[in-house]
Amino acid sequence: TDQYGRGLRAPVIEILDIGRYTIKFLLKECHISIANALRRIMIADVPTMAIDLVYINDNSSVLHDEFLSHRLGLIPFKSDTVDSYEFFRECSCKPSCHKCSVEFNLRETALDDVKDITTDHINANNPDCLVKPVKYINADGNEEDPILIVKLAKNQKVDIQCIVRKGTGKEHAKWSPVATVQVQQMPQIDISPSLEEDLDTEEKIGLVNSCPASVYKLNAEKQTVDIETITDCHQCQEC
Repeated sequence: TDQYGRGLRAPVIEILDIGRYTIKFLLKECHISIANALRRIMIADVPTMAIDLVYINDNSSVLHDEFLSHRLGLIPFKSDTVDSYEFFRECSCKPSCHKCSVEFNLRETALDDVKDITTDHINANNPDCLVKPVKYINADGNEEDPILIVKLAKNQKVDIQCIVRKGTGKEHAKWSPVATVQVQQMPQIDISPSLEEDLDTEEKIGLVNSCPASVYKLNAEKQTVDIETITDCHQCQEC
């Protein structure tokens, strides 16, 4: 558990679960506006790398140039080194340089049969570059298939130059580092001891079973109703 800020603006963050592509945490001791601010920041203000400019030298595929450019722009790129790049509007170069941009190329031809063109075919002009298309790993720890960009029929080809730049989701969704950010308000549940004493065992079981989210549990030893999973409560008012 980590605490940030001071006084009333000192939220406590408790990490509940961290997955390969997800994180679930509990934000306590703060106003709901702080949670909403975090949500907006994650969606719109965290910089990442994405394809910004596309130069199409040759495209004989079934997808027209604008469609292909749009698909390329939405490909997620590894952005671990994003802080080492400048925003291109703040860079002194014209039109681009290694401080604000990374150049990639996509040159493929289908010689014999239908050929799937994927993110594996996007190559950086600088082979030592750490910015590259994301390779996803599934729950079993195996690498998933690369993202399909277009299918080429026999004798079709694409020759494309891509410029990857730093940006934020505020400018375009392709720079947003998250798919969704969900905020759920935590309920406050207080079980009155005096009212609980007036309930017999059957009524307590009825109270426990009334919750569709199984938030409550009957303590058989103490004959009390305990709150087991308050995070599952969606405030349906059934109890």
